[in-house]
Formats: sequence, C-alpha cells, structure tokens
Amino acid sequence: MQALALPYAVGIIFNCALNMLLLVIPIYLSRMGVPPLQVGIAVAAPAVLIATTRLVVGPLIDRVGARTVILMALGMMAASTALLATTTTFAPLMIAQVLSGFSRAVFWPAIQTHISRIPAYSIQQRMGWLSTSTSLGGIAGPLLGGIVIGTLGFAAAFSLLAIFSVLGGSLTLLLPGAEGALGKKPAGRAAQAVRQPGAPLSLLFTEALHYIKQRQVYIAGFITVAAALPLALASSFLPIYLEDVGFASSAVGALSSVRTMTMVLMGLSFGLLSARLGTRRILLMGVLTLAASLLATPLLTGVVPLAFAVALLGVAQSSFFLSAVTLVSLWSPPEKRGLAMGINGTFWGLSILLMPLLLGGLVELWSIRVALQLTAVATLFLGVGSLRYIRAPEPQEQSSLKH
Repeated sequence: MQALALPYAVGIIFNCALNMLLLVIPIYLSRMGVPPLQVGIAVAAPAVLIATTRLVVGPLIDRVGARTVILMALGMMAASTALLATTTTFAPLMIAQVLSGFSRAVFWPAIQTHISRIPAYSIQQRMGWLSTSTSLGGIAGPLLGGIVIGTLGFAAAFSLLAIFSVLGGSLTLLLPGAEGALGKKPAGRAAQAVRQPGAPLSLLFTEALHYIKQRQVYIAGFITVAAALPLALASSFLPIYLEDVGFASSAVGALSSVRTMTMVLMGLSFGLLSARLGTRRILLMGVLTLAASLLATPLLTGVVPLAFAVALLGVAQSSFFLSAVTLVSLWSPPEKRGLAMGINGTFWGLSILLMPLLLGGLVELWSIRVALQLTAVATLFLGVGSLRYIRAPEPQEQSSLKH
C-alpha cells in the first residue's frame, strides 16, 4: 500500500483542481451571458486535445515513463489556470480550456499506467482505489469552487487552481522514474524502437495500429464512451440547471460533489462487486442508473431528490469507467500498458468532445429538460440493446491482446 499512497495523493490533487475547474467554467460563462451552444463549445474544447493526442501519449508513456508525463500534465494545468486568472473575455478562455484539455489528455493514461504496473493487490482493487482517491479530490473540488466563487470571486478560484498544480508537481517528483513501477524495459522490437532517442515519429504509431485491429479495444472503448456521459453533463448543463432552479453557487458545488461521493463508495467496493456480479451485470447497473438520473433530474427541484439523482450519475460513471480500465489492464501486457490506456483514452476524448456539443445543441433547440429526456431514451435503447454483444473476459484471460 505504501507504493500506492503517493500516486493516489497526486491523483487527489489533480482531480480536485479539475473538478473545481469543471464547476467554475460553465457558471463563469453563463454569468458572462454566453449562449448555451457556446457554453457547450467551451466545455468541449479540452476534449479536442484529449481526442487527438492520446494515440501519441500512450507510446510516450511507455517511452519516457509515467512520472515525466504526469509532470507535463500538471505544468499545462498551471499554465491554463494562470491564464484564466487574468482574463475576462471568451477567446482567452478558450485557449485556457485547450491547455486544460492537454493536461487531462496526458494525466489520466499516465497515472492509470503507473498504478496498473504496481505488483500489489488485484487490478480491480488498485483501479477501484484509484477511483476512490481521485473521487475524494472530485468531492473537494466543487465544494471549494462553490465556496470560493461565492465569497472571494472567480479570480481567487483560478489562483487556487494554480496552487494545486504546483503542489501536485512537487509530489510527482517523488514518484519512480522512467521505468515506473514496472521495473524493466518494454519488450518487443516495436516497443524498443519507440524508446530510442531520435526514432522516427511514425514508430510511435506502430504498436497503436496493431492494437486497433483487436476486437477487445472496441469493447472497452464503447464502455468508456458511456462513462463519459455523466461527466459531460456534470461539467456543462447540470450546474446551469441547478442555478436556474434557485440554488446558490455554494449549494451547486455541494450538489455536484454528490456524484463524486458516490464514486468514492463505488471505488471502494468495485473489487467485491466485480467478483460477485461480473462485468455484464455491473454494466447493466450503469445503464439503468444513468437513464433513471437523466429522466428524473429535470423533474426535480428539491435538494434531497436532486442529490439522489446526482448520486445515480456517480454510480453509472463508476460502473462504466472502472469496468473499462480494468478490462484494458487485463488485456494488455504491462510493458505496453501506456499504449493500451492511451488508445482507450481516445474513445473518452471523442465522447467528451461530442457530448457537450450534442447537449448544447439540444438545449438550444428545446430545453435542458428535453435534452436530458432524449439522452435517457438513447441510453436505454443503446445500452440494453448492446449488452448482449459484449463478451467480457474473465481475469484469467488477462494480457490476451496479441503482441
């Protein structure tokens, strides 16, 4: 557990800053009078880099080590928040959002790769505990964001985000170096090639092109797309809806944090749930809880019912996301884990790029209520209908990707 404590601490700090930012940005844009479709564009901007860079980030992790990539992520987060603290116009905000997107694009595959390579406990436990630790940061982020906005204003909130970035970077320097927790160099001709200084950039894609042909990649990717929907909602129109029904900024932050409180519990229990229910039943639970939350939220105005609906978002996101990263870890050899996480992260990036745009378009055409209801119907139709096509392997089939 000692080897896990430090990366978990870095994850807490990063996710605290990220979730604080996810709360602050849509409220800030809404108070600036930005139209709903532009809010969707701004929220989706980070996903541009997430969707377009993770195929490169994965091999990069295997080449230079997770620690270096995590430091890059925290540096970009610091630059983004510094820009946010000094601007009040839309265009610089978009630039800051792009920097934030690059930070998110490289951080999550790196920290997941580092944790997956630590030879302690089961992969379900390690990933579940990673989710729990980062979710603790996710709880603190919206709470801090709402309180700081309400008492000190937006500039103070952005300055606090920069401080978190520096603190996370300082702790990252204490992590193991380029070899990470793996303790050995990647095997295989292509893996060795991408580690060589001055190797052609095209070699970074050699392994990626090989893995993209595998059916397992798309199973995990489809599950990852579903996991992105609760986050897309929580970082775009859920805070706006909560303000519209009369909640103050601090209350919006508290309600938003309920999603991550639920994710803490899901992370702690995921190892046990996986052993007892199996992957397909966990995925069905995710589909049903997500659809129920989407249908119920626009019909509710009370704090307790809304808190329960937001909690269901956390159940759904954890069910999907932890299933996906566990399957990726089981299917990929440790020395190529960064590549596998990067490919799976591309699906995440594409979905968080498109979903806020879709929600923004639906809100622009009709309303938040109609947008959520239509999304709930699509979730049930696609989720339940596709479960019978998902044949998730059992743990004994780990590292089954051809390599």
